[in-house]
Amino acid sequence: MSAAVEADCDLQRSREAYACDPVCAWLRAHRVRPRGPWRSASFVFDGARVLVRSKSAPVIASVNREVVAHHPNTASTRGRRPACCIEIHVPDFPPDGGIVFPGGRTALRQDACLPPPDALVESDEFIHMRWSGVESFWRPCDLLASLTLGSPPQVRMVLAGPSFVHNSGPLCSIVQKTVSPSAPRAANENLHRLPSSVNVADLVRIMTIRAGGHFCLHAATVAYGGRGILLMGPSGSGKTTTALALLRDGFELYSDELSVLNANPGSVRITGFKCEPRIVGRAPRTLAGLERTLKSADKPKTGCRLPADLAPGKETSWLKPSAMFFLRIQPGTKDHTVNPLPREEAFVRVTNQVLDPTNVFRREAQAQAVISLVEKCPAYELALGSRLASLPREIRTVLGDAC
Repeated sequence: MSAAVEADCDLQRSREAYACDPVCAWLRAHRVRPRGPWRSASFVFDGARVLVRSKSAPVIASVNREVVAHHPNTASTRGRRPACCIEIHVPDFPPDGGIVFPGGRTALRQDACLPPPDALVESDEFIHMRWSGVESFWRPCDLLASLTLGSPPQVRMVLAGPSFVHNSGPLCSIVQKTVSPSAPRAANENLHRLPSSVNVADLVRIMTIRAGGHFCLHAATVAYGGRGILLMGPSGSGKTTTALALLRDGFELYSDELSVLNANPGSVRITGFKCEPRIVGRAPRTLAGLERTLKSADKPKTGCRLPADLAPGKETSWLKPSAMFFLRIQPGTKDHTVNPLPREEAFVRVTNQVLDPTNVFRREAQAQAVISLVEKCPAYELALGSRLASLPREIRTVLGDAC
């Protein structure tokens, strides 16, 4: 096939995908044309350039601060075609108080002039849609996103408010109201604020991982002697505290929150999406003050700036996973307890830690990736005591037994 014919085919596929893109349809239906020039940020993940565009200066500023700082764009990728493009729209005044289509859910296809999707699945939070080459997820209160599986993959998002979900985890509180729901609305009053920088950054990271064909895990990743270790558990279970405690004794931090799983036939790899560690409660000035974070489970997270020699490296390096630990805090005890988990239970627990709203259409691939992980990597439950100084020895002992 000649280059000209191939270019024409790419253009035709792009037009067909655009016609099935709910984000484009929503922007057309609501005549949303944000003022000002496009702004952009660029970073490198797994050796490939990711381009983020938005007409919202605060969104680009947050991406630069929260993502680009940890994945700087290198000279070797400048001028190259991006491996992924992410476009973020933030309407100033969402006309319907959220991202809804005229007539509501049932009129989605007719009012938005979209062809019927090949598949439509409703989960607890999202409505998932799939067309040929396009996947989309939609939470009517605050988020609509699409992923066009082209070359390069194109991610489009609309973020609005208010958000009625109060969980503080990734994707769960993307925007918040600045007033209570019962407060009277003054004329021309802007009742919404822009998405928080942390949640926008998490969304960019998750969609970058998804566009690359990987799976995103709600997990910390550390390395010891070139061997990968996954630390999993819900927010407040001690992932960041454990990861930082291990830095005291020769372990290397890859990520404290979002990890990446890549599984191919005969190969399972993990890495971390690097960012500044966020720790529950007030961040300690030194690693010696970590113990008090175990008593701060109900407090919000704050950034923890690490010394330069302990900060995650800039490049994306893949690791062979050697062990994974499911954490829980054990109040009132000093010592830690480690118990092996059967593969069946490990499979369920890892599955619950996969972060990707679009993976409803990748269930089989996700299951195969998790099966590969639990078959090649032993799993343990780690109940944390207060004596964090002994953690490195505990983990090294388990790694030795796992060999």
